[in-house]
Amino acid sequence: KEAEAFEKLAVFLEANGGDRAALAGWRCRAVARAGTPVQLYYLYYSSEGKQFRSRPDVACFLGLDVTRVVSSRRCDEVCGWVQCENCSKWRRLAANDMEALPEGAWTCAQHPDARFASCDVAAEEMEDGERTSEELAIERAVGG
Repeated sequence: KEAEAFEKLAVFLEANGGDRAALAGWRCRAVARAGTPVQLYYLYYSSEGKQFRSRPDVACFLGLDVTRVVSSRRCDEVCGWVQCENCSKWRRLAANDMEALPEGAWTCAQHPDARFASCDVAAEEMEDGERTSEELAIERAVGG
């Protein structure tokens, strides 16, 4: 599973203009979510040992502009990612909500779903099976 999560990180970076070679010396570790031994999340560690909780955090650290990373949910509903100006946490928005985003800074308080409309809520992470818009485009092009 850790190798699969690390490969997803590499694909994420490439989809957002990065290079997987930048991950040389990095590692990934699976961690059980508190109170749920069967649900895992992944932590990524740079070659210097700096810890990251999400792919967008890694991308930002590597200097990529991912303020509005586009991805896709398992259901193939295209959605997007936006980062809060106040807390730097990532939130997933439906495509129609992404289109309605005002220019400039965005904060968690602007999230249309009350469950995520606070900086006190943990950052969202890509789900297993979630794909970036680039991955979906390739699948559709090859008839997948």
